[in-house]
Amino acid sequence: MVVGSRGCLSLIILVVILCSSWFVAVLLDYYTGHGQPLRQHRNTNSAPFPSDKMDNIFWFVQISDIHISKYRDNQRVKDLKKFCNENIDVIKPVTVLATGDLTDAKDVRKLGSKQYKEEWEEYFNVLKETKVEDRTKWLDLRGNHDTFSVPSHTSEENFFKDYSSSGPDRDRGTMMPYQFVYSTKFGSYAFNGIDMNPNPGPRRPFNFFGHVEQDRINAMERLADASKSFNMTVWFGHHPFSVTTTPYVRRILKTGGVYLCGHLHTLLETFPKMHAVHTDGHIELELGDWLDTRNYRVMAIDHDMFSFVDVRLNKWPVVLITNPKDAHYIMPPYEPLGRIRKSSHIRFLAFSPAPVVSAIIEIDGKPLDSQVTHVKGALYACRWDPEEFSSGIHSITVRVQDSDGRSSERTQLFSVDGSRPTLDLIPAFLLLTDFVTLGRVLYCVSFVTIVLGLGWVRRCDSSACKGFLCGALGRWWNRLWLLAHTDDLFYPLFLFGVYTGVGPWVIGEMMQGHLGALFVHGMYLKQHWIPGSLTYYYGIMQLFFLNLPLTLYLAYFVELNNTTTSSKAASQNHLFQFSHSYVLHSLKKGLGHFVFVLMFIWQASSSFNLIYTYGVMSFMLSPAKSWSLILVLYLFWRVHRPRMR
Repeated sequence: MVVGSRGCLSLIILVVILCSSWFVAVLLDYYTGHGQPLRQHRNTNSAPFPSDKMDNIFWFVQISDIHISKYRDNQRVKDLKKFCNENIDVIKPVTVLATGDLTDAKDVRKLGSKQYKEEWEEYFNVLKETKVEDRTKWLDLRGNHDTFSVPSHTSEENFFKDYSSSGPDRDRGTMMPYQFVYSTKFGSYAFNGIDMNPNPGPRRPFNFFGHVEQDRINAMERLADASKSFNMTVWFGHHPFSVTTTPYVRRILKTGGVYLCGHLHTLLETFPKMHAVHTDGHIELELGDWLDTRNYRVMAIDHDMFSFVDVRLNKWPVVLITNPKDAHYIMPPYEPLGRIRKSSHIRFLAFSPAPVVSAIIEIDGKPLDSQVTHVKGALYACRWDPEEFSSGIHSITVRVQDSDGRSSERTQLFSVDGSRPTLDLIPAFLLLTDFVTLGRVLYCVSFVTIVLGLGWVRRCDSSACKGFLCGALGRWWNRLWLLAHTDDLFYPLFLFGVYTGVGPWVIGEMMQGHLGALFVHGMYLKQHWIPGSLTYYYGIMQLFFLNLPLTLYLAYFVELNNTTTSSKAASQNHLFQFSHSYVLHSLKKGLGHFVFVLMFIWQASSSFNLIYTYGVMSFMLSPAKSWSLILVLYLFWRVHRPRMR
């Protein structure tokens, strides 16, 4: 019988290990982009092939998260003017993609939010004073900061429609996706801009996730179908698809290859390469912000193969290797990668205000025998034999120096046979995960465990878990059981927890001049329901920073206060034991009260922040926040006067 039980247990452990291994393998395939075999581009082995001719190439630029502010860092505007004057003149891109958060829209405390006309006038003046629109196609769109407290795209608060490049345009000024087509003698290329901001746009902070209604989704799909005939389609927007309530809209990329975005600020430069490869082969590239780091991106399409480099303002020369392209970002279904194998020259772009005077190329640490030649403009080439590097992954380095003595070096991996190294997993996780679904699942699990779990304990017998809980776990089980059977503590605590999962947390000005109601599962505003997103993560914080510590505090003191009373009675004839017990109980109480104070301060702080974010009314009508302070103080008073059933 014992042998049979051990065999069964071993089998269960083996099954768990196998299932876990399979699950990890699936996740790795998903996040590395190696999950399925990919079809090859229809022209993968067809001419033309990269050579030393100035043909089949053009380049463009992205800038994101500019955050022009009336309260902070005037240097942002000065540097933007410099970028529009100097960098655009030197690089000469066919288009500039400004992917949202053009303005900051935060008040002086960084808590409140509204649209400031002065910020939009600053942005608009930069475009007009530098005349950048006369030298390139400036395609801008809104970010979440540009829609803080904006009732609709036609409202007076939507300054984007009057103070931007795209806003006044009949086709680009609405919330619907728009398309700019760049036509050349070697093909046509589409740039599709998508606005995924919620409509209406609430005040911060619950305007972080994107939300797209069905009519915009339908328009995106129509635009995707209309893009099938182009050589390549570049999609651009503000939000990564991972932080939208409708991440499945990424299927629009079936006709593209690249999605360019901003918004996450590379998590304050924690992950400067916030890039990911999707399972169907297209890539998603988040760009670091202009706000603090003055980042921008230079991209090129050379013989229908996409390459890019992220650089910072005042960094010259800018070097971009276009053939062979970086192997991390190959897209077999969307690029004719076979042209690398049949190319005759390495090609790269070098931009600098001063003439480039020298360029050196190394492959796998060895300089090439061939000399670098200047083709035309920013394009340089060097003869090579791809067959020498026909298998595996190799490294190429280009060093460039200009006449002012400034130098720059660009190193990247490449492959001729289509091998692709794996990108970093954490940035891939941040871009490929559906964070709305993840937040919803984590919140529901936490809610069931922390809130409904106490109701389940109430229905259990005190000895129900003694068979497998011992030591500290058994002690806490007894404490929770005592709390669950102390009616004047259990019912207020339990009903408050249930309410936070179903009722409105806050009623107030979710948008300036418009009342709304905030639930953990979403927001009701202007007769629109905006599904929950960031609210789930705030709900998780509420559960772990209020409900859970409050439950444990009450359970701890329900037992402690009663054992203290009984200990005093039992220790009247043992003075030393009583003194020792008293000191121990005092230390425990002190620790418990310390946790209580921290919990109360956190809840009070988050409650008072409502005044700055959604107005005084939101503080007065906040059952989950400000009202909970009264409940916490009541339960604190009651627990020290316990009445056992």
